[in-house]
Amino acid sequence: MKTIEERKAILEVEVIRQQKKGWLVTSKTDLSCQMTKEVKPEGCLTVILFITFIIPGILYLVLYRRRYTIFIEVNEEGKLTYSSQDLTSYQLREANKQANKK
Repeated sequence: MKTIEERKAILEVEVIRQQKKGWLVTSKTDLSCQMTKEVKPEGCLTVILFITFIIPGILYLVLYRRRYTIFIEVNEEGKLTYSSQDLTSYQLREANKQANKK
């Protein structure tokens, strides 16, 4: 069982690692954090849609913007747990594996 200070440090390291990947902190407590990442439309696909069909290109640009949200928690043993409604179960499993490698 880890102390609160050790768990805070584990979370802080993980938050910094995720920020380097482009995630932004939305809210944070001592033992949990909510992060978001905005995904923008792909440039190549946008150009192809504009060249072939202008209306679908415009719709793609307007409608494709997505925002993903993840929640990161540190349990009593110091293990990180990811959860999200926006990511697939595979992505969550991989994130949990990656975060808890030692």
